[in-house]
Amino acid sequence: GSGVGASPPQEVCSSRAGCGSAGSSATGRKPPGWAAPPSSSVAHTHMQPHPLPDEAALSALARRWEPALFAARTDAPFDPAGLTPCIGTPAGRRCAPGAFVLGAWQTGTKHLAALLRASHPEALVPLGNGACWGQWKNDEGGRRWLERAVPASLDPSAQLAAALHCHATLQFYPDSAHRFHKWWEESYWPCKKRCTDVPACEKTYYEKEMWTCKAAALRAHDAAVDLPTVPAGGAFNFTTPWLLRSFYGSRPPRLIALLRSPIDRLPPPLFC
Repeated sequence: GSGVGASPPQEVCSSRAGCGSAGSSATGRKPPGWAAPPSSSVAHTHMQPHPLPDEAALSALARRWEPALFAARTDAPFDPAGLTPCIGTPAGRRCAPGAFVLGAWQTGTKHLAALLRASHPEALVPLGNGACWGQWKNDEGGRRWLERAVPASLDPSAQLAAALHCHATLQFYPDSAHRFHKWWEESYWPCKKRCTDVPACEKTYYEKEMWTCKAAALRAHDAAVDLPTVPAGGAFNFTTPWLLRSFYGSRPPRLIALLRSPIDRLPPPLFC
């Protein structure tokens, strides 16, 4: 799956025997040593789905978050037939990456990218780091991303444009998460500058005033990312997957995420 849509309700087996345990099969045969549970029946319960964000609020916040990007995207749906999602006619077509390889440093993204390129030399169009989602610096960067990320020569019906080295997407701290912390940064940096422009304040900034600026920036972020839910059940935190869902609509991109134990990741950057 793409990872950007809502998950359906999941069925959970509450039997002490462990419904669907390893060794059972679709034909109903039981593994050796299996015994029926003490109860005469097996109970199944359905988890209640979480309330979903209000779609109108989701759309409005997405457009407020990336105004230039959504203005360039227009309200036209992406073509569902192609390998790469595109809008418009061939003469004025705009396409977005149809796949992202996500990961952190030392998780094998370069190796996977090389394998994908070798396996699909005609169908796969690898894109540079600038094609990764949300790695632009300001509102206007979103429009430029949509206009330039995918080459105009691509044939969307037969080729998949893929961003293969998206390291920052899974790292949620201001230096790498880029647009996820838009509202935090728009509050924090002006606050810092107001202090550091005054010599007396600049001397004590990292001991005193910095904490006031950071607290205010966090409040600004929290206020910006709250989304009401339907049915009412609190607020969602508007994170990157919801922004992707709003942008791509019914034509979500393919997502491949590479994860690795932080302990295993530690030696390579230190000794290689």
